[in-house]
Amino acid sequence: MLEELNENFGSELYDRDSRSMTNICRIIFDYQNPISINSLMEKTKLTRQTIYKYIHEINQIYRNIGHANEIISNVNGQYYFKGNSFDYAELFLRIISNTVLTKLAIALINNPSVDFKEFCFENFISQSTVRRLITNINNRINTFNLAITIKNNSISVVGSENKIRYVFASYFWRTFRGLYWPFTAVDKDNIINLIDTLGKKLHFTIKSGQKIELAYIFAVNICRAKNNHSIGHITPFDSFLVTKLFSQLADNFEQVSKEFFAIAEIDIRFIFLWLSTLPQFYSITDTKTLFLQTLKDKKIRNESTKFIEIITKADPESLKLIPTQYNQLLLDLICGRLSVELFGNLPFTVSDLNLNKYTNILAPSYIKRISMIILKTHPSIKTSDIKALAIRYGWALALFMPIHKFERTINIYLDTDILIDLESQMKNQLRNILCNFFNIEIETDINRLNQADLILTTSLLTDYLPLSTPKIQIHPQLSSKELNVIIKFCEDLIKV
Repeated sequence: MLEELNENFGSELYDRDSRSMTNICRIIFDYQNPISINSLMEKTKLTRQTIYKYIHEINQIYRNIGHANEIISNVNGQYYFKGNSFDYAELFLRIISNTVLTKLAIALINNPSVDFKEFCFENFISQSTVRRLITNINNRINTFNLAITIKNNSISVVGSENKIRYVFASYFWRTFRGLYWPFTAVDKDNIINLIDTLGKKLHFTIKSGQKIELAYIFAVNICRAKNNHSIGHITPFDSFLVTKLFSQLADNFEQVSKEFFAIAEIDIRFIFLWLSTLPQFYSITDTKTLFLQTLKDKKIRNESTKFIEIITKADPESLKLIPTQYNQLLLDLICGRLSVELFGNLPFTVSDLNLNKYTNILAPSYIKRISMIILKTHPSIKTSDIKALAIRYGWALALFMPIHKFERTINIYLDTDILIDLESQMKNQLRNILCNFFNIEIETDINRLNQADLILTTSLLTDYLPLSTPKIQIHPQLSSKELNVIIKFCEDLIKV
């Protein structure tokens, strides 16, 4: 059901061939059973011959990686993906690495600026193609006061340096997920050694996956600093965090960082502040309790506390928190606020960017409701930053309560012609499945019939049921097809 959410950040900016190949890979990989060429044609809107061509190219790319066999096989006209999720990720990476977008991003992060004509010549790309791509990129990032410009034959990124670094880190991490190191200007082993040394000096350990993500963040900052794109100034919370709360930690961080890379003090401080917007930073450094205690009576904590109070009052059953959970949620919310303070109105996170797409399908009111509560509890926040904060608060809340609890209740009337015991089992089965996605009330009481948004019936005789209420005919042994029809109806209903 969530196949359409399996997208890569920036995928809409890839060239047509790359989009088509990644789409074909995704469809075949996501399907549990082999899929026919006709189904592929229907889903991709491509011709038979075009799909044949792309599958051949995909298999050739896979062989070029060093594999002997094909990755997409055809057995009796049915196509299936022979590899696992790691093979899929590697193949996906190889396809998108050759896109103009990725090549341009890599060139921009590793150089002070990019020679426009030389870039086109070296990559066998027409100037009009690159100009068109840059226009499309700008259409998406102008709202954040960012832009890619071509001036005097030089391509560069302009705007808030804080945001530029965050966008680069987000794009590279979400695109490569550690499988590829795009930073030619910075040695990967040196970055890893820096993080390990910081761990020893500051007495913390970090998981390998988190370490690589952290390495991407370090690399983006160091590349930009080395290419003379320095941080001009840092946000107001800088002095409090660095000089009062984490002065010793920040000093040690700065000392170790200078041993590895010769960048300005303000750039090192910025990296430290970036880390302070990550909730795991406080767990790793064992400073969670200190952080929350120090912020007592501070506006940033009080506003987050009020936010939790309103959410809890609205649905006390869904948000039952023991003290440790409450403190974790409070910390997550505060970190979200710090992130918006540092990076402004960027409505996504480095680790994941699909919350908007996910909520648009399963919980279209989620971000809107959170935004409304933020307006009540955060009077000082800029209007332009509300969505960015709502995204971060949305991620924090999703760890502690089902996001569909923010949606309207869907009243379903179950009409059956089977034994009462079987009807009860069927009702429980439906509730157990649908309650994972929607706010559902399932009734069998005839007095509640007129309140129903949907009637599910096992009977073929429906004359006695209200004509205006939508009906779905189901079997006592609910099939997956029937369930999908019910879910689709509920999805459409909450969008209204």
